[in-house]
Amino acid sequence: MVGEMLEVITPANEENGWSVITSSDLSRVIHKNQKCFLIDTSWLPKDAEAVYQSFREQRHLWHASRNDTLDVLEDYGDGTSILRRRSTIPGRLQQLIFQHVSPRMMVFSRLDHLHPHDLLTEGFTIIPCKNCSLLTTVLVYKVPDGADLALENDMRSARQHLTDKFFDLRSHLPA
Repeated sequence: MVGEMLEVITPANEENGWSVITSSDLSRVIHKNQKCFLIDTSWLPKDAEAVYQSFREQRHLWHASRNDTLDVLEDYGDGTSILRRRSTIPGRLQQLIFQHVSPRMMVFSRLDHLHPHDLLTEGFTIIPCKNCSLLTTVLVYKVPDGADLALENDMRSARQHLTDKFFDLRSHLPA
């Protein structure tokens, strides 16, 4: 795999609509839910505050026109929440997403597209932000819609694992 995929969620801004630090031609609003705007797959440019870059041809498009929904599964009350994104089309993958919004950091995932179910290939990169109230998602897990109970349990386990890992990493950030 070349590069890393980023997906960006930014807080809703009633006055200005929405804003993202990536250029507008790389991102697109596709869903709004509970004070969040879900932005289509997008990448930070190499000269941004991040050191990672991905390429447009690796996009995994998720169109609102395909009847996708975004549900808030858990809200931790401090800008951190778990979202589930799913499609009403049978056979499409659903995604469990970890989101954190902060005025001083960004969180994103490095995803191994060859092994998307392997939690060992996913993780957090925390990057201090200077003046953006941005932020983002970690793709936690993908399972087919209508998954059996074992897969649902795997999702819950994955969610807990990454949530614990994130809060542990965040506790070591400078104040």
